[in-house]
Amino acid sequence: VYPFGYGLSYTTFEWSDFSVEMSTPTLTVDTEFTATVTVKNTGDVAGKDVVEFYMEAPYTPGGIEKSKVSLVNFEKTKLLQPGDSQTIISTWDAYDMASWDWKDANNDNHTGYELDAGDYTFYAAKNSHDRELYETLDLNAVNFTESPVTGEVMDNVFTDPDNEEAIYNYSSISPTMTILSREDMIGTFPQAPTAEERDLTANATATNPMLDEIDNGDDFKITKQEIDNKLNWGYVFGTDDDANELWATEVDWSVPDDWTQAESESEAVAVRLPELMGYSPYDEETIVESDNEAIDDKTAAEAWTIFVNQLTYEELKALNSIGFFKTYGIDRVGKEEAVDADGPCTIGGQTKDGYISARGSSGTRYWCSAQMVTATWNKELAHEQGLLIGEEGMWNGYNGWYAPSMNTHRSPFSGRNFEYYSQDGVLAGRITGAVLSGVSSRGVYAYCKHYFLNDQETNRNNVTTWADEQTMREIYMKPFEYAVVEGGACGIMTGFNCIGVVNNTENYPGMTQVLREEW
Repeated sequence: VYPFGYGLSYTTFEWSDFSVEMSTPTLTVDTEFTATVTVKNTGDVAGKDVVEFYMEAPYTPGGIEKSKVSLVNFEKTKLLQPGDSQTIISTWDAYDMASWDWKDANNDNHTGYELDAGDYTFYAAKNSHDRELYETLDLNAVNFTESPVTGEVMDNVFTDPDNEEAIYNYSSISPTMTILSREDMIGTFPQAPTAEERDLTANATATNPMLDEIDNGDDFKITKQEIDNKLNWGYVFGTDDDANELWATEVDWSVPDDWTQAESESEAVAVRLPELMGYSPYDEETIVESDNEAIDDKTAAEAWTIFVNQLTYEELKALNSIGFFKTYGIDRVGKEEAVDADGPCTIGGQTKDGYISARGSSGTRYWCSAQMVTATWNKELAHEQGLLIGEEGMWNGYNGWYAPSMNTHRSPFSGRNFEYYSQDGVLAGRITGAVLSGVSSRGVYAYCKHYFLNDQETNRNNVTTWADEQTMREIYMKPFEYAVVEGGACGIMTGFNCIGVVNNTENYPGMTQVLREEW
């Protein structure tokens, strides 16, 4: 059995002078860690080597769940000739080391990302079992109360809403599941559900007994009866019964006073879309410089409001609702119809009206699979692949890319593992971030898929997926987080599954509170 990160080379390497330094005297939410190590080719042929950086955090049985070691970053050397050396430098943030405490397991009155106080050992390693080069730092405890990216408050969101009139219970912990614990790996190892556990009428009102032992356990309770009821309801958004859902109570739905939509599509147009290129609709500080008096000397946000007000409500609805392999075009304001292409191993082979049987005349290439890209451990190469995919999209008229696929190798039997990058969220995320930064630099926007926990193909449209919030955030959502934060992804394709009883498309905590607000 080979450990995670294992690899071979035609030559040999010697590592030395490993060190880890902090950017602050004591650990804070803003601390950056910098690791250096010297790699020398001691063999007879040229080659590249991979340095994997792992962290071993202090663990208390019964406390916050943690792996023995966790990957925090990795780097690949340049091509080293025999006898040549290179000093590798790699960085990561304190946030990259934090664990999500969903039940306040360490009793510090905080739920969310945390770093316990104690000894943290960092390894420059050839795989997850390599312990030869290490450095240990004694760190103080740190809690993350806000997103380091947006400043949004972070806390458990996959919970039962306080509003008893709400239809959806967003709890992701089933009445019968067991959560794997490092304290008792054998006793808590997941087992196939029994017939009684699968029967939604047996013990229909019981909740998961482990939640009775947790102070905030009521936040996560859901019964089989609720599951049975809600799986029969279908979708809730837009019905007469959704007035108490999170999307109705957490969002101000009132129409702003400065939204004065055109009454007719025949009304005059003063501003065309290309004139707003490079300006953000959310930027209230940058002043527009334009020959067009309608927007000159306005803030970017004001200019966008002027532009959007030229559209009718029907046109606004069309922009948001028509999108099968394309985005809707409105010629009169300069919004061309954009073509979005499917294919994680290629960009193309589809038309704006759906699949076609062959690639046609576009000539776009088929790339090696995502797991092959990941196996290189080469962020620079992944970025170059992204550049070429973006170039192909630009030259062949594809504006959007229904990719990359970023679900997790939860099992070797998943139907689409060839599309997915890794079983490790950090490895998958950092490789994907490199691919996406290349794609977006060429003007192609990606739809990262399938967000999230869509890790099987059989019965994917109906399966209900259950996991505690730590598992979701640290493993299954992590690649998507890197894609948005590091890769600049601005598009998402939702999963086909349910998280608990809630379809991904209507999962307000996942789609809004985490994806849009935190990331």
